[in-house]
Amino acid sequence: MQFNKFHFLLSLFVVLGAFYAFSIFGTNSILSSLADNSPVDLIFTTIVPDKDKCSKCFDSNSLINSINDSYNINISSRKTITSDDLIFSNLIKRYKINNLPAIIVSGDVSNKQIVDVWKPLKGVTEDKNIVIQNLVPFYSLAEQRPKGIVDTILLKDKTCQDCFDENRYITETRRIGITIGNSVVYDTSSPEGASLVKKYNITKVPTLLLSRDVGDYPGFATFWKSVGTRENDNMFVFREVQKMGKYKNL
Repeated sequence: MQFNKFHFLLSLFVVLGAFYAFSIFGTNSILSSLADNSPVDLIFTTIVPDKDKCSKCFDSNSLINSINDSYNINISSRKTITSDDLIFSNLIKRYKINNLPAIIVSGDVSNKQIVDVWKPLKGVTEDKNIVIQNLVPFYSLAEQRPKGIVDTILLKDKTCQDCFDENRYITETRRIGITIGNSVVYDTSSPEGASLVKKYNITKVPTLLLSRDVGDYPGFATFWKSVGTRENDNMFVFREVQKMGKYKNL
C-alpha cells in the first residue's frame, strides 16, 4: 500500500508534463471529444533516426495510430523519411528540426476541432504546417546522441530482509513512460554501493538513482524536488524512501 504513494507521485509528474499526459496516456480521450464533427484531413510525414543510432527512441507511430483510431480524423497520406531518402536533409533544414523522430503534420491543421491538440505536443508552426519534435526519447542532431534514455541504479541492503522490493522502482518508472537503458543493482556492502552511499550521502535504502537523461522529460526536474535531489553531477537520487514501506536507515 505504501508503494502506491510513490506511484501516485510519479503519476502526478505525468499529469504535470502535459506532453506525456496527451501523447502517451490521453490521446484517445481528447480526440474522442471531436467525434460529433466532420472528418479533418491530415497528412503525416515522420522523419526518423537510423535504428543503429537510437533503437529506443520514441515510437512516433504509436501517436499517429492513436490519432488514426479516432474516426473523425482522416489521414490522407502517411510516410516515413529516413536518412537514405533524398529529401531527408532538406526537411531537416526547412522545418528547423533538431530532434528525431519528428512529425510534420500538414493539411487542415488549423481546423478549430484540432487546433488545441498541438499545444500539449509542443507542436510549432513552420511553413503553415505543424512540427512536433519533442518526443522523448529522441536523437539529438546537435549532440549526435540519443537523449531521454535513462540509466538506473538500485541501491539496497541485503541485511534488511523485510525491506520492500527495490525492483518496484523500475516497474513504476517504466509505467509512467520513462525509457530505461542500463539498470544495475548494488548492495551497500559492495565497493560500488559503499562509494555511492558516501558520494551522495545516502541515508535510507532501498533507493533509486536516475541518470541525467531523465531531466530531458518535460517537468521531471521540477517534480523531483518533492521526492529527491538533483546532484551536482546531474544524478537524480530518490530520498523519500520512508514513503515506500519498510526500509533501512543507514
